[in-house]
Amino acid sequence: MAGAINGAEFTLEGTLAQLESASAAIEDAEFSIGARNFDLSGFSGEARVSLSAIAAQFNNPQIDPLLEGPIRLNTVLNIAPQQIALNDLKVQSAAVTANGKGVFEPETQNVWVELNAKIDGTGRGIYAQLFANGTADIEARLVRDGQKLAAERIIVGSPNLNADLNAELTAEGVRANGQLGFAALAAFDPRIEGQARVDLAASGTLANPQLELQLSSDGVTLEGEPLMELQGTVSGGFVDGVNIDISAAYREAPVSVKAEFMQQENGSQMLRDLVANVPGGARRGALW
Repeated sequence: MAGAINGAEFTLEGTLAQLESASAAIEDAEFSIGARNFDLSGFSGEARVSLSAIAAQFNNPQIDPLLEGPIRLNTVLNIAPQQIALNDLKVQSAAVTANGKGVFEPETQNVWVELNAKIDGTGRGIYAQLFANGTADIEARLVRDGQKLAAERIIVGSPNLNADLNAELTAEGVRANGQLGFAALAAFDPRIEGQARVDLAASGTLANPQLELQLSSDGVTLEGEPLMELQGTVSGGFVDGVNIDISAAYREAPVSVKAEFMQQENGSQMLRDLVANVPGGARRGALW
């Protein structure tokens, strides 16, 4: 460290061979923080931060495939008394390349972050299916403002999944809208070909949010046979019951499934009623 208290220059560096906890493990981590003309009396100025690790795991099958090492993070922090600005954020792993920026306000705890990322789903579990063993481009803006948590924009483009979503969570309730498009259903099961779209909306209180899903399809086949007019709805609330209604025509015969779920006292969902119309007759049942 060198320089005047209101114009200091310093560099902090360190290494960590291994860090383990019940939920995470990091190997061969290094960090560096450097600054010039930093005002130590007011703790303000610009600092450059660099982090790297050979490997990281969180014992989470959805997160760990994205953290294949080596992992690198670089950013520039502009620190002021009222806010910390995160500029020129760059994150890279074997699967993810991301750029972003954001602002954190220590006094109010408000945050906003904008991210643009590419995820290579090739051979990576659920991401291989969602992105049809290809690469997804993701754009997101996330905000915490007072008691409001919001995903103001989440846009995904890939060979299979294409999405445009927004959601907001407050003390009064939840609101969400968006569309999910699946351009290559065979990525989930090679017996199924075609495309599908889901329009979704959610609203209501945190205790009993109401959900509305609309399923539509185009050119869907099952084992080479057309699955005509595949459509469906999911509607209802988590407390007062969720209803599922799916219908199609397979080998020129109508097929439909209707199910009703209700919440039990322990919070789990129970299948209250099930009606399936298939070639050869109807089937009905329930799980109590």
